[in-house]
Amino acid sequence: ADAIEEMPQETALQSMRVEACEALLSGDLDSMDVVLCSDMGTDDESLVVTTVGQLEGQTGGRLNSLVFQSKTSEVEEKALLRWR
Repeated sequence: ADAIEEMPQETALQSMRVEACEALLSGDLDSMDVVLCSDMGTDDESLVVTTVGQLEGQTGGRLNSLVFQSKTSEVEEKALLRWR
């Protein structure tokens, strides 16, 4: 689909996808939290919680995954503090 409005919303998953896209596009991308996973499966593996705007300042590693977080609970926020 060329626009969010054209995306199907017939199933719960499709509706969640539309909601996630709208939330992503409505906010300030540079301040959005992400989890940067690099060199996974090696001795140098690293998990870092940062923002999109601060990605440029991250050093080293080969990117394996960049995870955009959903809405997090208090328990999840505490877990993410380990990698800040």
